Amino acid sequence: MSARPLSFFSLLALAVLESCSGSSPAVDAALADLRLESAVVADAPPPAPPSVDGAFDDWSGVNVAATDAAGDASGAFDLTTVKAFGRGSMLYLLFDVGKELNAGAGAATDGTLRLELALPGRLTVDLRAHALYTDGDPAQALKWTDVAYAIAPTYASTRFEARIDLARFGVKAGDRIKIDFAGSDALPAPAEVVMGPPAASPAARSLGREPGTSLRIASNNTYLDGLGDPARQARVGRLVKAAAADIYCFQELGTTDVAATLKAIDPRGDGATWNVHKVLDVAIASRATLNPLPQSTNAIAGAALELGGKPLVVFSLRTTCCGYAGDPSDVARVQQMTEVAGTIKKLRDGALGTELLAWRDAQVVVVGDWNLVGSRKPLDVMLDPSGPALSHWQLRHVTVDDVFTWRSEKVGEFPPGMLDVLVHSPAKLQRKNGFILDTADLDAPKLGQLGLQANDSQASDHLWLVADFELR
Repeated sequence: MSARPLSFFSLLALAVLESCSGSSPAVDAALADLRLESAVVADAPPPAPPSVDGAFDDWSGVNVAATDAAGDASGAFDLTTVKAFGRGSMLYLLFDVGKELNAGAGAATDGTLRLELALPGRLTVDLRAHALYTDGDPAQALKWTDVAYAIAPTYASTRFEARIDLARFGVKAGDRIKIDFAGSDALPAPAEVVMGPPAASPAARSLGREPGTSLRIASNNTYLDGLGDPARQARVGRLVKAAAADIYCFQELGTTDVAATLKAIDPRGDGATWNVHKVLDVAIASRATLNPLPQSTNAIAGAALELGGKPLVVFSLRTTCCGYAGDPSDVARVQQMTEVAGTIKKLRDGALGTELLAWRDAQVVVVGDWNLVGSRKPLDVMLDPSGPALSHWQLRHVTVDDVFTWRSEKVGEFPPGMLDVLVHSPAKLQRKNGFILDTADLDAPKLGQLGLQANDSQASDHLWLVADFELR
């Protein structure tokens, strides 16, 4: 796809050639070139690339690059439609897989799906093997961050969108890239995309509190107690201070004294004492008094509090890790979120004891490491109009529209994904500012302003969620 216009003379030549009786190799070749030029113009990309976030409405203006018959796959992935376009060195893809699957995990009988790109050179992305390599050789492996790879959604879906930066291969505007698939299914013939002009960078999101903000909540999976690990504590502490939250939700804590640590960090700069409600390795911290909610699942901590005289209920959680849609880990996650929904219902019904009656109508925030890598059901439980009826705030990175909250720098790991989630009551929690904090996104002046260093976010494999509300 290209922004190059088809000239008047090209149009005239195409009309003359197509009107010729008979054919010759020269005429056929000229017709093929001109038709390709016309097709490229017809398939020009939209003004801005789509966000790789698992929502597909922003693909509506992109033409189909290839189709494949349904039912011809040798494994679970059954390609039907592929869309593709390029901007500068960035390649964007949307593809259907025939039924609801997880891109990166599933039953061994599913097989795998491999994306094959002819660049110069060859690049392979093996979805189920979590592999990225060149020249058809798995030994020539790359990290996902080497090509800014992202795929969404992380949970099971019938289609996926992906982004790959091909700059390291010398790809630029005007280059032609051939796209094919292998493994469970393949295209009848490779699709071709012409890389368009580079897209403009989106405006950076603000990191400050907007006027009217009365609540900032920040959440992070600290990865094996990064809050207390001497090798990482300074980096985590800088992030805690930069977030400057009213409420912190932590996951994967160890034996660290969270209250004493926050007192030492003094994230709000007021020397206040922090109260902490901790259940095994998850915790909620606030300067307000915390009233614990009864919860039988060890992965969840819930507490009721008051901010500015207004009632609020917060859940910090880390649900069961890993797996894929329908497996035991996924079933456990659904059960855990169902229990949270049940606790919210009991709260609304006044069935959690007289000491919590004042919070029957409180606004609710549920945040943390949801490990949302199986089905979408844990999220659907929270959004159910007949249940908690909460709203999902899909937070994004500061300088790009990415939504991934977990990433690894190791070869062979899962690609970046949205494992951490925030949902909230839609009625009296008015959204203000919100973002995913990754120091790798920030330039030197912004890092200096926040007292951060470029590698601070590498203290954990999870990134920080920060959300501001007006609590009405």
